[in-house]
Amino acid sequence: MILRYRTYITRVIETHSKFCARQATRPTPAPTLTSAAFSLIEVVLAIGVAGAALLVIFSLLPVGLGVLHDADRQIVENEIFNTISSELSSTPFTQLDAYKASARFPAYYDVEGLQVKTAAAAVYTVRCTIVDDTDIPANAGQPAELRRATISIGFHKDPLAVPTDPTLSKRGVLLVNRGT
Repeated sequence: MILRYRTYITRVIETHSKFCARQATRPTPAPTLTSAAFSLIEVVLAIGVAGAALLVIFSLLPVGLGVLHDADRQIVENEIFNTISSELSSTPFTQLDAYKASARFPAYYDVEGLQVKTAAAAVYTVRCTIVDDTDIPANAGQPAELRRATISIGFHKDPLAVPTDPTLSKRGVLLVNRGT
């Protein structure tokens, strides 16, 4: 048994020696000139294209933010207009004069459209005028059936600079009828 084992070991060593000798005599491949890296020109061009794309994207950012700000402002103005128009619509027709004469206007609202007490914290100033609508002919001797409520909403960026100009940024007209 020992003899078999020695024979086996000898064969393995001889085979291994022959294999190593063949590997040593085999010529090594010559290095190739093609490589897997980018050249400096390719890298510079890629950075230039990426920079131009980022420049276009970042130059559009202020425009997009301005549009978003204007949309937010219009949403708040519409909410304020809807609030006041629903108050006018729910006020009885005979009490519209008292509503007009009340200390309700000018009304002041903050950035979110919530009413504030003073003009110091206001971003929106709201005025409302209510007049008999003379454009629609009424029956002779009959009281006017319609009243025109003009709601003016002014936006000012500086809350301390309340605009006094009667022509404000947004005007809305609401017709209130007598209702029978």
